[in-house]
Amino acid sequence: MSSLFKIGFIVIAGIFIVAVMRDAGLSFGEFGSTWNNEPSYDLTERDTYLRSYDADNDGVVDDTEYREGELYRIESKIEELEGDIDEAKLSQNLSPYAGKVEIQSGNTWTDVRNEEYVRLSASSDNETPIPITGWVLKSLVTDRGAKIGKGVRVLMGNRPWFSAGTMYLAPGDEAVVSTGGAAGIRTSFLVNKCIGYFGNENRFIPSLYSECPLLEEENLSEFDLAFDDFDDEDEYDECMDAIEDVGQCERGSAPSDVVKECRAFIREYSNYEGCVKLHKNDSDFLKDEWRIFLNANRNDLWRDDRETIGLFDAQGKLVDVWQY
Repeated sequence: MSSLFKIGFIVIAGIFIVAVMRDAGLSFGEFGSTWNNEPSYDLTERDTYLRSYDADNDGVVDDTEYREGELYRIESKIEELEGDIDEAKLSQNLSPYAGKVEIQSGNTWTDVRNEEYVRLSASSDNETPIPITGWVLKSLVTDRGAKIGKGVRVLMGNRPWFSAGTMYLAPGDEAVVSTGGAAGIRTSFLVNKCIGYFGNENRFIPSLYSECPLLEEENLSEFDLAFDDFDDEDEYDECMDAIEDVGQCERGSAPSDVVKECRAFIREYSNYEGCVKLHKNDSDFLKDEWRIFLNANRNDLWRDDRETIGLFDAQGKLVDVWQY
């Protein structure tokens, strides 16, 4: 606190000096100072020629140029010291997670709440997952912000928020933190390999992972859809054609003349819930990105420019700052 006090004292003293110089119109000569309504001394006899003060480049620094140069120098020093104060204040309030989670660039140049977002990134060098529920993103310019709530690892059911809990960023994880939400989905979730079905049905900014497993690549014999399960080759071919027509992350349907077992398979598994049933135990089912929705009550939290966003942990300690 002593260093912070000293910096503050210097800043206050500097501001006082600048104010006095401006109000009084004080200027400096070789042998002292003069007031604007009195004759000034010839500054050509100064011991040191200050090129940066010579505004008209005539090789002479007159009283006015010297005074303006000194004012600029003092004001610049004050700005520098004020920055030191801000930095000192922040450093005294640093979170133990500082350097472990950072704010990355996002889409902050929009006033559409469901399109505005920033990214958080957990360092791949972290040794353990970091809990981020209860953290706060806040503008240090406007003081606007919002708290990060709970989320679900696997988005399922009609009311997924009932099972929401603390969200953790594993080493190397990222989080897209949206000011608003997505149509029909207000619960934060961890992205998985089936989530692309929601991307086709709801508009997400940025777009969701969309490489869902294809139905045609499933082990069809487990669903009695192997070649030997059909009465004739035509039925088998018609079923395979219908399955192969279903695109990635796409709800499909089969013509009415396709055997009912094949139609039922397409209907049950060419959707998000069906995909999760088939793949929830896959080693690569869960991805390394959270989608977090702040569900803020305003259209935009962040300024288009000249903004400073702070990330604070659950104890109010500073984790990171992003300026643009």
